[in-house]
Amino acid sequence: MALSPLAQSLLPDPAKPLRDHAEKQLLAMCLFGEARGQPAQTRNGIGHAIINRALHPAWWGKTLTGVILKAWQFSSFNGPETIPKIKPEHIDPNYQKLRDPLRYEAEWVWEHCCQSAELVYRRFQGEQIEDPVIGANHYYDTSIPAPTWADVKKLTVILPAGRKGHMVRFYRL
Repeated sequence: MALSPLAQSLLPDPAKPLRDHAEKQLLAMCLFGEARGQPAQTRNGIGHAIINRALHPAWWGKTLTGVILKAWQFSSFNGPETIPKIKPEHIDPNYQKLRDPLRYEAEWVWEHCCQSAELVYRRFQGEQIEDPVIGANHYYDTSIPAPTWADVKKLTVILPAGRKGHMVRFYRL
């Protein structure tokens, strides 16, 4: 399978600092690191949660790039470039995969992440696209323990996870 022009254009440059990548490129990388194993609706939901943060700037960042690269927010970006004094044991295994996705996954996996990035980025640019996570700006997969911020009163939607028996819970904090 040959990559589509979109997926080709969003391939990251492994030699380039993360901050120097285009916003949509970083979004595709984030979806690759955070949601490549999720069903399409859930991957898109995670993309919308990221966009919701950028559309409502706060402590998590004032731009889409700032939101995605904010330390400790999207675990796949937990590495020395986003967290300079990070201990080696805290570097996320997906951190290196973000820079060279085709080295670690099939082309179709990257393609799906790019398609999701393209869809949700259109909303960021002002296109009227429904937000399936109803304003959520946080999420977690139930394969891990619930974070302290996971307040049931702020739950907006639950979508299926890629792991059997698990779900992804979305919250508007």
